[in-house]
Amino acid sequence: MPNLTGQEQAFCPFYHEDGSECIMCEGLTEFATHTLCFEDPGEKQDWLDFVCSQPEYARLCPYAAALLEIYQLRSVGRFCTGVHQRLVKARAIKNRTGW
Repeated sequence: MPNLTGQEQAFCPFYHEDGSECIMCEGLTEFATHTLCFEDPGEKQDWLDFVCSQPEYARLCPYAAALLEIYQLRSVGRFCTGVHQRLVKARAIKNRTGW
């Protein structure tokens, strides 16, 4: 049975839930999860307290940093694709109208 108290304390947006010795986070692909397991439940609680629950979670957790980078790259890619499509349309209009 997962310990849902982590959801109340987790600042990290990638946190999903935790069990007695593991923390489950968003996965790298859609519908996937990443599980971080500890040998000692106290170590898991320390990670929740000192990493997941901190505003600077991405600086403290390499996995969260990687996910943030992926989201930022996807966002930039969508932006660049949109700009490129608008430029192609503008060029086509210019060629058609002689503008």
